[in-house]
Amino acid sequence: MKIILFLLFFCTILFSCTKSESATHARQDLLDRYNTLVWHLTNYSVAGVSQALTASQQHYTKKYVSDGIFSTSDGFTGTWNLIDFNTLEETYTNFPAGGSASQTYTIASLNSTTLILQYINNGSTITTSYTAGN
Repeated sequence: MKIILFLLFFCTILFSCTKSESATHARQDLLDRYNTLVWHLTNYSVAGVSQALTASQQHYTKKYVSDGIFSTSDGFTGTWNLIDFNTLEETYTNFPAGGSASQTYTIASLNSTTLILQYINNGSTITTSYTAGN
C-alpha cells in the first residue's frame, strides 16, 4: 500500500508541470541565477534609438533573488514575478512618491549572459539591455 501511495504521489509531481511552466521556471533560474547574479545595465534605447548612458546608468545594476525580491544599485527594492514566459513584473516597495508602484516588462531576450527588457512609456518602446556579472 505504501508503494502504491508513493508511486501515485511521484507520478502526480512528475506530470503536474506543463511544458510552459517548466520553461518559465527555467527562465526564472536564469534571471536569479541562484541568488548570485547581478545584472549590469549596458544599453538603453528609446524607440530603437540608443541613448548615451549617464554616469549613474553606467554603474546601474539589478539583482533578482529566488524568494521573489529584487534590488537595484540606486536603492530601490521590491518584489518580482514572472507572469508568464515573456512577462516580468516588478513591484517597487519603496517608490519615492510613497507607496508601491509596478512596472511590467516584456522579456525580449534572456540567456546566461544577457537580459533585454522592454516596456512602453508615453507611447515609445523603451529597451534596456543588461549583462550578467557579479
